[in-house]
Amino acid sequence: MGLGLMFDIWPNPCIREGQARSGPPLNLNVGLQPNRERLMRLFSKLFGAKRPAPPCPIHPDELDLVRPEDVEWWSGLSFENYQAWEKEDNFFRYMAFKDFVETDGLSSAEAGKKVRHFFSMFYGNLEERAEEKFNLGAADARLPYVLKDRINRAVMSGIIDKQALEQASSFNALVRQLIRSGRI
Repeated sequence: MGLGLMFDIWPNPCIREGQARSGPPLNLNVGLQPNRERLMRLFSKLFGAKRPAPPCPIHPDELDLVRPEDVEWWSGLSFENYQAWEKEDNFFRYMAFKDFVETDGLSSAEAGKKVRHFFSMFYGNLEERAEEKFNLGAADARLPYVLKDRINRAVMSGIIDKQALEQASSFNALVRQLIRSGRI
């Protein structure tokens, strides 16, 4: 049983102090959403329309990776959702990098390679895909951002785990392999 948020919405929102309320309250049990996207869509509905996420062109080498539901998910995101995802990803990458340097004693270059290996890297436009600081193969290239939701679900379900990652050349290479084999 999950915890829930309870909102009391009265039929007449303009009730003055001391005035009797007309009718019982309408209880809207929002509850904890199973995933962030649904919660973000709820807030968008409650607080108004937002700017859509920017267009995300797909590199010709990745057309086989993207499904219609990936594009549909991307189309449902707002620009603010996209920015929040990007900030969250950058935060976790930075914290891992810092931990690799401070705790594991790795050099900045080694820590950067390790972050690049264990974290997904995305592009929102084709110029970002071409940006690469490490000499990596085609399988390790950045993935289109429209795949983020499917990748998150694969991680949450355990399809992508630490053991599989350790055997792959990078997180992105593993994702490509799993998508092309039909596992995610």
